[in-house]
Amino acid sequence: MAEEPNEVMHTISAKLYPNYLTKQEGTYIARTKTEASLSVEEVCAAATTRGKATQSYEIMVMCVHDFIEESLYQLEDGFSIETKLFSIHPKLGGIFDKLGKLIDSNKQKVSFTFRIGSALRRVSDKINIVIEGLADTAGYIGRIQDVDSETFDQDLTPGGNIVIEGHKIKVEGDSPEIGVYFINQTSGVKIRVTKRLAENRDAKIIATVPADIPSGIYRIEISTQYTKGTQLKNPRAIIYEADLTIV
Repeated sequence: MAEEPNEVMHTISAKLYPNYLTKQEGTYIARTKTEASLSVEEVCAAATTRGKATQSYEIMVMCVHDFIEESLYQLEDGFSIETKLFSIHPKLGGIFDKLGKLIDSNKQKVSFTFRIGSALRRVSDKINIVIEGLADTAGYIGRIQDVDSETFDQDLTPGGNIVIEGHKIKVEGDSPEIGVYFINQTSGVKIRVTKRLAENRDAKIIATVPADIPSGIYRIEISTQYTKGTQLKNPRAIIYEADLTIV
């Protein structure tokens, strides 16, 4: 009886960061080295090149975009979307009294919750993790919470607050470059937070997502001259290497 071929194993690299979310010293958390985000067109091109596409590149791109547009239409009517990779569920914010009247109209917004699909949960069995040692922790972002959706490292709400937790992240200095930025991973455009930071400390920043920020995939960058001691001569950039979605 012929042996079954082994499945292709993939490799993801990671570095270790001190775990500032606990008081226990000597513990670390791993952060993967996230590669560049791929567009629909780039994924379809890769599938065509590898011979895994059952359609031509042009038809594949067209079908994916058609699916996305129809999914948006159905979500607007309150339907959830289920795929093997993820599911999307509409969520209504706001506080109402017993008669259904809004208490805070500023919070009456429809947002969307993303959940991992069955295929994505199984994919971890095919990935090898390579730890490349300790990361440079002169400044480090540990996680980002969207206050409106109460999720970590996922969706960001335009006009809402985010909580940035880390180490040596305080926004401080006299350089015009300092601040909190949203970097669009498709266009490379950097959008600065202009509203005053609600909290600005060594381990925690509360910032407001610009209300008019375009939808897309973003990463957060903090530019600061802060350090525990003499202020840095030049700003340093602390980038959170995780993709965050604005819908």
